Parts: sequence; structure tokens; C-alpha cells
Amino acid sequence: MRCVHCGSPVIGTFVQYSPGNLRLRKCPKCGCVADEYVECEPIIVFVDIVLHKPEAYRHLFFNSNALSSKVVVMAVLLLVVLEACLYDYFSTERAAAISYRSTKMLAKAAVTFSSYITGIWIMHRLFTKKRSSSTSLMDILTAITSSSYFKLFIFAMMIWDFSPHIALVIEVLVLISNGVALQVVLNTSANISMVLVAASAAPTFFWKLFLYYSLWANPQPQL
Repeated sequence: MRCVHCGSPVIGTFVQYSPGNLRLRKCPKCGCVADEYVECEPIIVFVDIVLHKPEAYRHLFFNSNALSSKVVVMAVLLLVVLEACLYDYFSTERAAAISYRSTKMLAKAAVTFSSYITGIWIMHRLFTKKRSSSTSLMDILTAITSSSYFKLFIFAMMIWDFSPHIALVIEVLVLISNGVALQVVLNTSANISMVLVAASAAPTFFWKLFLYYSLWANPQPQL
């Protein structure tokens, strides 16, 4: 377990004397309450995560059991499917068979996501190994998947007609959230985590920027 304020290890976040009667522990290093989120409803934690508060991410990653390996795998599959839906939404290959088009979009989304995660992992091992040598690939995958919640807005794009600008806004918000999550998991500065995200996402992001701009300038009829 970790203190949500300074990130230092703690032996526990609270002492329970009886059901419904507990006392929050303080961090021996910073003197703050180690984790006040243990008394909060999940919706409060989610709101603070949306507000990009590192304390909420530390609670989620280190002091809760919400993110099991099964949940992370399911989240990865959901993100790949959402990305494929986004590609298909702006695709001009409407004449192709649905099965072929779906397979192609899923493969493209899977490769894009894999390259992004791999890029972050490689750069982390090369440049931040001394700071967080115990961080595993699963930790990074958990951070990225749990902080990509803005991609859920793609569901709305499937229902209502949005311009490519909205897709770019979603991409930027996701990258910012990924940076905050990596800052917590890697125990590094915000600048380093954002550099890792930006460098790993740059090739894909600029490709999407070109794609969305082309479709905005020359809109295709949606069938």
C-alpha cells in the first residue's frame, strides 16, 4: 500500500476496531492521512480521476482491489474494439464486405495499441529504470487502460454525427490522462511521464491527425 499524497509505502491505510468503526492511518513520511479515499464512494474516486488527481490514481493502483488481471484484459479488449469502431466510423471503404472491413479495423486497432504500449515500455526501460525498476509491463498496461476512460465517448460518436475534431479532442484527453497515470505508476515527474506518452503516441497521433483532417476537409457520405 502507498500514501496517496507522497507515494511512500505504508503498512496500512486504516485500523478497523469494529464493523463501521475505523481510524485512518497517517503516513509516517509526510504526516498526512495515508488514504482518505477508503471512506469515499467509488463515484468520488472516479470524479477525482477524471479531474486528473494523482492521489485518486494512487488509491486505485495501490490501495484497492478493483483492477485485477481479468479486468485489465477485458479493458484492453474494449479499448481495441472502441478504436476499431472509430476507424470504421471515419472509413471510406464502405464498399468492402463487413467481415473484411471489421477484421481489418480490429487488426489496425490492435497494432496501434500494441505499438503504443511497447513504445512506453521501451522508453521506460531506457530512461527511467533507476527510478522505478520494479514497474512491470502489466503495471504500465494497467495504468494505460484504466486512464483511457475518455474513449468511452466513442460510443456517443456511433449514435450522433460528430466531426473529426471531436475525435482529436478525445485523443488529447486520453493522452493527458495516460500521462497522469504513468506519473503515479512509474513514481516519476509529470514532465517525464508526458514525454513518454508523447513520444510513444506521436507516430499514431499524427497519422490520425492527417486522417481526420482529410475526412473533415473532404467529408464522405455515411451509409
